[in-house]
Amino acid sequence: MFHLTDDHHQRHDLRQELGRKGTMATPATRERITAAIAVILDAGAESGALRAHVEPKEVTMMLLGVFLPTTADNSPELTGRLLDLVVDSLRPAAQGPSRA
Repeated sequence: MFHLTDDHHQRHDLRQELGRKGTMATPATRERITAAIAVILDAGAESGALRAHVEPKEVTMMLLGVFLPTTADNSPELTGRLLDLVVDSLRPAAQGPSRA
């Protein structure tokens, strides 16, 4: 069964990979992250947990928006909320939101 988890360490590692200057550290990093997202999307679509026909590069771009904030409010709570919104946007419509 496919599960999406809320793992603080994974988010921290992804933030480190994305760099601190508002851009992906290198094109190779973007390719590795996008390839990993493709695996997750494929498994999620196959199990019915995620929508089919979502492009990995679209999710990469959404995650860049989450982890490279443009405001001073870079709290863990805000990051968690934004990740919930990303995950909710990937779920099939019938599953509903991840948090109440």
